[in-house]
Amino acid sequence: MLTKGAENRKMLSAFLGVDEEEASRRLAVEVAVSSDTADSSYAVMGHDIEVMVSRTVRASGPTDPLSDPRAEVIVGPARARTKAGKKVWVGVVEGGVLVSREPVQLTETWIHPIFKRIAACYASGMALRLAIADGFPFRGSDSILISPAELLGADLAVIERPCEIAEALLAGGGAVANGFLFGLQSFDPRGRLHIVDPKKVRDGILNRCIWFTEEDIGNPKAHQLALRAQSHFPHLEFVPHEATVRDVVHQDDSVPLTRLITTVDSRRVRRSQRSIRRIDHRRRGVRSALQQAALQACLSKLYL
Repeated sequence: MLTKGAENRKMLSAFLGVDEEEASRRLAVEVAVSSDTADSSYAVMGHDIEVMVSRTVRASGPTDPLSDPRAEVIVGPARARTKAGKKVWVGVVEGGVLVSREPVQLTETWIHPIFKRIAACYASGMALRLAIADGFPFRGSDSILISPAELLGADLAVIERPCEIAEALLAGGGAVANGFLFGLQSFDPRGRLHIVDPKKVRDGILNRCIWFTEEDIGNPKAHQLALRAQSHFPHLEFVPHEATVRDVVHQDDSVPLTRLITTVDSRRVRRSQRSIRRIDHRRRGVRSALQQAALQACLSKLYL
């Protein structure tokens, strides 16, 4: 099976039409992430960017020693601390959160944490595009505004409503599930979430699973995802199951299937889960099913 590094080389090689040796050379770069550790909200954003970038290339946080970074991300009020010629600024501005190649004019306006998390995804992608350098088949944007008004419309207050999950089942513990929980932590959800996945963590998925580390390799995905994420969810209890959804539904009556959150990326498996919902609807009553739950664009699956 491929390692995280091999997966990245393979993907970049196919993306740029170069051999894997050239892809490896391009990936041997560093991105610096500079944030003000005294500002808690921007410190969290900086940490999110650092973690995401590190899935593809070396990332250096605000207190890490630097070698020769190819690009730098400056978060919020932080100052640039490198001579890298390629820089990305990100911060709250009038109308949302701006990711830009130019310094941004910050405001003190409060904004819901989910928009900063979405912006962190775009900042990571922009920094990686600049660091890995020439040859991309598309130019990419030099300025991206994450606008709450554009995303939610007139009813901005909807995002402030309590996030009551009650009892739900999360099908899958891989990349999409990682991304789903990465965004969900911004809402302080309440209830109990059963994480169901029969597979184990392998090295090759670490480039797209934001919660997993090398220490998780060989252990059940469901258990490790619950373990890594639990401390970030004070009012949501995780219950892991190393099993398939079908096994949990048909063999464990203690798991009330009233809400199924599907994160698997296999059509065959999704079809089987629809049949499970039909069976369970007759037996217990399914109130809702959320399919392909993930962050906007599933940016936890970021390769580049």
